[in-house]
This record gives sequence, C-alpha cells and structure tokens, in this order.
Amino acid sequence: MFTESQAEGLLQKQKDFMLFPNVKPAIKVLYICRCCGKRQVRLQCCGSMWCPVCNLKLSLKISSQFIRFSILHKHLKKVFLTLTWKNIDKLEDDTFKNYRNDFTKKFLRNKIIKDKIYGGLYAFDYTINSVSGFYNFHLHCIVFLNEYIPQSVLSDVWLRITKDSYVVDIRKINDIKNGIAEVMKYIQSNKLLLVSDEYKRQKLIDCISSIRRFSKFGKLYKEKLEKGILKCGDCKSQMFDKIIYGENLYDIERGIEGEQLLDYDYQS
Repeated sequence: MFTESQAEGLLQKQKDFMLFPNVKPAIKVLYICRCCGKRQVRLQCCGSMWCPVCNLKLSLKISSQFIRFSILHKHLKKVFLTLTWKNIDKLEDDTFKNYRNDFTKKFLRNKIIKDKIYGGLYAFDYTINSVSGFYNFHLHCIVFLNEYIPQSVLSDVWLRITKDSYVVDIRKINDIKNGIAEVMKYIQSNKLLLVSDEYKRQKLIDCISSIRRFSKFGKLYKEKLEKGILKCGDCKSQMFDKIIYGENLYDIERGIEGEQLLDYDYQS
C-alpha cells in the first residue's frame, strides 16, 4: 500500500515505460479507513516485467518473504554473490538463455556447489561501455548457504563453466534488509531508458524478454508469496470504503473487510 503522493509519483514514472511490451496504465484504488479516515492507495497493474509499478510491488513482497525466512532459518549463512561473464561486442538471440543456463543448470548443479547452497534469489544486470559499446553481463544473488564457499573455489567453478571468466565476488551479509535491497534494486532497474542506441535497446528488450530476468532458486523456488490482510496503518481496522478510479469515473464499494492483497499473476 502507498500514500497518495507515492502513488502519484509511481504513476508518473510508469509513463516512461508505456512503450515497453505489455505495460499498461495502473488503476488507482483508494482505501479510506472507516474508523480513523486514513487514506491508503493500492495500484492494480499489468504484470509486465518492464513495469516499474509491478516490479516495485513484487520487490516489496519478496523482501518481506525473505526477511521472514531469514528469521526462521538463522542457522543458514547469508551472502551476496555476483557472477560476471566476459564482455561481448554483440547480442545473439540466445545470449541470455545461455547465461541463465550457466547459472541454473551448470553452477547450481555443480557437485562442489549444490550441497552447500540452500536457495536464494537472482537478478540479471548489465552495462554497456559508452566508448567500446561492449556489453557486460552479471548476475546478482542473495544466497542462503548451508556451508560457506571460499571465493577461490567459486572462481574455479565459474571459469570451468564459462571457459573465459573467473570474476566472482562473495560477501557476507550482516543486515538481511540491506542485502535484499541490493538485489531488489536490479529488479527495479531502468537502465534500458539510458540506452540511446535504438537498435541496441530493442535487441536487449527482445533478448531479456525470452527469459526470467529474476527468480528464486534452490529450495526457495517453490516458496509462495503469502497473502496479506489489508489493515489500516494507524488503527489496524479492516473496514474501508474503497474507491476505484477509472479514466473519468469511479465506483465506491462500502464495507470492504480483510481484503486479500495478492491477487494478480506476475509474469517475470
């Protein structure tokens, strides 16, 4: 849930992404607490992997889930892991698929690695060199470990998988909230808006659209996002007047009680 000013800011930001595949205008739903009058806004949106509103909503839900999981599994070691591929000068249609397979089918199933990793969340990231135009791709992960893996071991495994890159970074996470936020910012990244070359931008969109740009993995893969109960942030009441804003009109539903908040299918 957002304040009215936060919601308006997100709606303005979404306008920059309207040309991206399947991005549709969010619908503003205002909830007014019948007990204290507090106003909260929920944005019903499109589920597009490019939509900043959907990405933010999903990021908040995943963050809550991982924080709860961390509290319940304090024995697991928490690390921030970055895997990097060698720079390339052009994209092929299957570049991202091959990179994803490097991680999900080769790295996670490696006999040295698989028993030490419990699960986690990954997100693809990329940069484009402004001088050479070369692409640099890397994978950022928050990982829950059964046993710590030295960086030298990870580098050796990664080099055997990629054949040309040993660049790996692993850091222990002291604050789980900061660690999750670090990965979440790549889910919400809008770097494509900074790509001035129209051909490269479209090529990136086409390639990224063919894969899951981010996903849970390991034993956390099947963990479902929990449904939340709508409550007033001040008085904790569950009784609201609900106003749904359309283009030029709105409807009012009175007496909304304990509404379930997770009611759309997000396509990542």
